[in-house]
Amino acid sequence: MAINAIEKHNLESLAYDLKNSGKSYAEIAETLSETAGAKISKSMVFRYFESDENVREEIVQNIIDRNETLVVTSMAQTLDVNAFRIRLTSSLMALLETKLKQPYQDGKEIAALAKEIRERLKTLISPSHRSHLPVQSITTWG
Repeated sequence: MAINAIEKHNLESLAYDLKNSGKSYAEIAETLSETAGAKISKSMVFRYFESDENVREEIVQNIIDRNETLVVTSMAQTLDVNAFRIRLTSSLMALLETKLKQPYQDGKEIAALAKEIRERLKTLISPSHRSHLPVQSITTWG
């Protein structure tokens, strides 16, 4: 893409200042021509702002797309973490059931397992107990 005369003469700031002050494209072109010492037409000014607006819209759309990707990734990771918590809690409950069926029960071990299960259940229902486990560590357990 060819460099616009406004960019060539480093008049971008002045062009935007004039536009923001309510000047017409013709008035902006006249002022920029005087400043640059070169002819800058009304259509050049229009094309500059039009192309700049298109680039800006494209950048905004890219940012929106990236944010949507981050949200979806974050949701997937949260679901992975919760699935891991559920599997871990289920395993602990199965272990507790096994310990309770044994003829000789170690009270401290059963109490520790019960406490751990309670803590795991709290993390499943309480939003303040969000896990910061990376997805890699979650997938290696499953």
